[in-house]
Amino acid sequence: MKSKIQNIGWIIFILFGLLQISSGLPSLCILCMEPGHWDWLTSAPEVLEYLNLTWRWLGVTSLAFGVWTLAIAATAFRKGERWAWFAMWVWPAYLAAQGIVFPFQWPAMRILIVFALIGLFVPYRIFFPKKQEQKTE
Repeated sequence: MKSKIQNIGWIIFILFGLLQISSGLPSLCILCMEPGHWDWLTSAPEVLEYLNLTWRWLGVTSLAFGVWTLAIAATAFRKGERWAWFAMWVWPAYLAAQGIVFPFQWPAMRILIVFALIGLFVPYRIFFPKKQEQKTE
């Protein structure tokens, strides 16, 4: 039987998915609104094109990762399918890697890692029930 507190897991990952999508949208839109956004950095057209493409690609991957997270959290993770629990381990790994690559983000990443671990371990028994619970179902 699933308790209300165990719902916290999929809700956390829904929020992570929405956060990821919201961080990807500006990467796509800022370049549409400000064509000269990178002019302060360089005037070389090749470098500007590279920066624009890289920034857009970051937006696309952020959107894809956010949608992927939403899809799994709202369906398989919410239902307690074990593979979804393993799939969501990408979040603590991703957040740790981001904190390592960008050290100035590490304080925020530590907090988000804690939330990701809460989202994984609070509903742990839904994904891995005790032997007695498996026999009665």
